[in-house]
Amino acid sequence: MKRFAGYLSKWLAFILLWFLFVYQVSLPEFFAGAAAAALTVVALEKSLQAEPFRFSPKLGWWAQIWRLPGIVLEDFAALLQTLGRHAVGKRSLALFQLTPFHTSGDPARRAAQRCLATTFMSLSPNSVVVDIDTERDLMMFHQVKQAPVPLIIRKLEE
Repeated sequence: MKRFAGYLSKWLAFILLWFLFVYQVSLPEFFAGAAAAALTVVALEKSLQAEPFRFSPKLGWWAQIWRLPGIVLEDFAALLQTLGRHAVGKRSLALFQLTPFHTSGDPARRAAQRCLATTFMSLSPNSVVVDIDTERDLMMFHQVKQAPVPLIIRKLEE
């Protein structure tokens, strides 16, 4: 019964998402959403059986989220500067950079480090993560304007 309740709650959540995306409540949309939600739940459950969900972040990593608004504001200013340079015909200062990024722990912990590093770094308008090379412990990212790697990324390595 507990398993059925889990499937039912996921199915209802996906139907809700369907209505949020189509923004139209009608009987045909309900049937389409119900079918799409059922397929989504089946696919989700099958994929979790093939490869279990591996994401195990440390609580301290989540505690660093308070730094994000400041990073976004700083990077927004850098983006505006770059747009100003472009408006007056100056070359872009955009570049690709490599920085050390070491992941440690079990596979779920390392996956969480990579996921959060990519999210935190790419959330701001100045930078986007291109790749994290786990063999060489390097993160490659693109920046519109060169800036130091945010402290929030270094905290993920602890």
